[in-house]
Amino acid sequence: MRNSRPRGRALRESASPRTYLRSLPVVPVRTRGLTIEGADGRRYLDRLSGGGALAFGHYHPVVLEAVRRVIDSGAPPNVLDLASPVRDAFTAELFADLPSELTADTRVVFCGPAGTDAVEAALRLVRTATGRPGLLAFTGARHGTTTVGCTGAAGDLPVAPGPAGHSGLAAGPVAGRALGPARHAGPVHDASPAPGPGPARRTGYAPAPHLAAAVVRACLERGLTVGTGGRRSHVVRLLPPLILTDEQATAVLDRLADALEPVIRPL
Repeated sequence: MRNSRPRGRALRESASPRTYLRSLPVVPVRTRGLTIEGADGRRYLDRLSGGGALAFGHYHPVVLEAVRRVIDSGAPPNVLDLASPVRDAFTAELFADLPSELTADTRVVFCGPAGTDAVEAALRLVRTATGRPGLLAFTGARHGTTTVGCTGAAGDLPVAPGPAGHSGLAAGPVAGRALGPARHAGPVHDASPAPGPGPARRTGYAPAPHLAAAVVRACLERGLTVGTGGRRSHVVRLLPPLILTDEQATAVLDRLADALEPVIRPL
């Protein structure tokens, strides 16, 4: 079995969402700690950690023990929004760790495990806390594939002008955009790198997504999985588990340095 995207899946998946599947043609079959084994038998050092969700790596003994304890207890795996002993214990532990001045008015909301859910929960939180319906996003800002996470925050809504006598929201690649009724809070200036091949503002370098993609490919050839980020996918991202040892960190950095060398040599 080749360690590439199965043709059946390629034919059925939408091409529009930006997924890891495009840049990382790996089919994981076994994982443990920092290591992924692909369907072709190759082993990789995982620097994605489930998009940052696997803070303890794959199948950490502490996590496994907690999961087994719940399964063996016969507790229901899904209680919708009902109370449960596991949820109550978590909430009690959370409140015990919070500063006392916060616990009186704090309420806990359990959202889904994806970044999309976290972003939308944050949007609801600020609307509740401020009592104002208006939100400000930036062109190119995106997290997830829901309407707000992907379309609204990505700037597909029209720019809301400021009141007379104010400059309002500046036009540009990362200009502010109003989601919902606009509440003018002063001008929002474009601080993004300039588009096109010329030098970018602030950093002095133009974004180079092709170089980032080349680094990802070179890392994969050396048994290291990394991702890209940034508005133009021009940033190489490493998301290690929080329990990384010195020996593992050295192994990762050695492979990354080896991957960078052929990419930057011609520059």
